[in-house]
Amino acid sequence: NPANAGDFVQIYLTGAGQTNPSGVDGQAYAGTASCVQPATVTVGGTYTAYNYCGGVPGQIPGLTQINVQIPAGLAAGLAPLTVQIGGVSAQSGVTIAVSGK
Repeated sequence: NPANAGDFVQIYLTGAGQTNPSGVDGQAYAGTASCVQPATVTVGGTYTAYNYCGGVPGQIPGLTQINVQIPAGLAAGLAPLTVQIGGVSAQSGVTIAVSGK
């Protein structure tokens, strides 16, 4: 289902770098662990707020979760999604379905 303006969605990615506290190889995160490097996210070309960037509780280090808020004013359909962490861009060509409301 497409996301509505104001909704928070979870984005999962790898290669985001170090977290605080640091992960331990082969051991799942017991709680949250924030990204050390700053993140920027755009949806449909609009910078958007996020309320968490870090390790996924219960999963092994290396998997990162970013909770981002869908901005208002986007056209309905597939909106380009860009993520940068520490100035390094994630994979290009990623989209997210938005309702345009």
